[in-house]
Amino acid sequence: MKILFFYISFLTLILAVISCQNDESKTSQEKIIKNAFLLANSLAGNNIAVAGPYPDKSFKAQLRLADSAGSKYTLILGENEINSGSVTLKDMAGKTQETVKQEDIINRLKSGV
Repeated sequence: MKILFFYISFLTLILAVISCQNDESKTSQEKIIKNAFLLANSLAGNNIAVAGPYPDKSFKAQLRLADSAGSKYTLILGENEINSGSVTLKDMAGKTQETVKQEDIINRLKSGV
């Protein structure tokens, strides 16, 4: 799987986007990238600074990027998350993660997670 990142410097957060690598992956990947940009625009529109995505980097490389950028959190968005209308919120320090509805993520981030 390939993952794209947005990082949000204000909250030191990264948005990772997962896509599949099967025969139907081009359509799935385009859908995921589109959703990632919509989410990034929504975050930016709510005064949350966003950088990315990085479609040319592997998931592991993007996690290293998040870590080296000092990211406190990572948002992961892939097919499963898109289908369920959610995003995975990963605590980079605690190595824990939870699923959050996309419509709730801005309030969660603004409340300090």
